[in-house]
Amino acid sequence: MHELEFLRASFADAQATVRAYDTKSQIVLASTAFSFNPIFNSIKQIDTSTAVNLRIGIVFCLFVVVLLLFLRVLGPVSSKLRENEAEDVFFLNNARKYDPLSYREALQKTDLATSYAEQVLKLHAIRKTKHNRFQAAVLGLALYLFAVLLYGAAMLVTTMV
Repeated sequence: MHELEFLRASFADAQATVRAYDTKSQIVLASTAFSFNPIFNSIKQIDTSTAVNLRIGIVFCLFVVVLLLFLRVLGPVSSKLRENEAEDVFFLNNARKYDPLSYREALQKTDLATSYAEQVLKLHAIRKTKHNRFQAAVLGLALYLFAVLLYGAAMLVTTMV
């Protein structure tokens, strides 16, 4: 496989993975948001104590934390690899400073394979960050659902006694 073909394949794979994390996060975010109403209604039916509003408030706060974790996955990720990064021709910070002729001249002065490789590295760094954020969000969701399950089980046991 030629170097440029490998870079293209690596770029496409990293880009697809980043999009997949975003899509999965949107799906889980939507399904989690829709799940709160049934959970809330179930708690209201099972828990008839006077402290039910406080407990629902706690469950709601945990719910919000889970939503924020998944929103964090969707949030932007810095793609800087180094501190004093020169502007590259792949992603222009200020496209207005170029006209077509000056942009072509900049392209001719640039090692395009190196510029492309740098973009691949940036995408891989973004993918790793998205991966870590997604794992934290899924763990948060699992802990939230486990807490709701424990709460429901505790309420069922107290109503049976």
